[in-house]
Amino acid sequence: MESLVQHHPNFKKVARRPRGQRGFALIAALLVTMILMAVGVMVLQLTGQDIQTSAAVVADVKATAAAEAGVHQLTLTFNPKNAGGALVSNQQAHPYDTGGQYTISAEPHQPNPNLGETMGATARLPGFSGWTMHRYVKGEVTGTNTASSSTTGIEVGLGVVSPPNNTEGQ
Repeated sequence: MESLVQHHPNFKKVARRPRGQRGFALIAALLVTMILMAVGVMVLQLTGQDIQTSAAVVADVKATAAAEAGVHQLTLTFNPKNAGGALVSNQQAHPYDTGGQYTISAEPHQPNPNLGETMGATARLPGFSGWTMHRYVKGEVTGTNTASSSTTGIEVGLGVVSPPNNTEGQ
């Protein structure tokens, strides 16, 4: 009966592989699967890192915008007769963004004797004969994004420019 089955036209002979090659297709398929899985994990990690980096950049930009809003407010409210009156702490920068705050801190200007400054804290302005600048405070406006604890500081100096005493003919 065996010989009839073997000689039948629909019978296919199965070629026997040598012992060392058995299961090679399974091992190759597993290696390819592992490589594809490693590439997929790497892509997911890089995507996650890009999202974190983008979020950090947005937080820094919001903190900078809050600091710039503080500088703008400082220039609007500065009064040389009351230089400390413009100081604020944790002021909301924009009505639509509750996470952006700024703090204005300043101290009276201390003249630098190495630059020839005196206690009057005046400086001559190059190109403006007779004009003087009276410096009142130096300070920093700090913008904070409370959602991410990101901060940005901007150093500021405030002063008032006085025209020359003799303004005849000008």
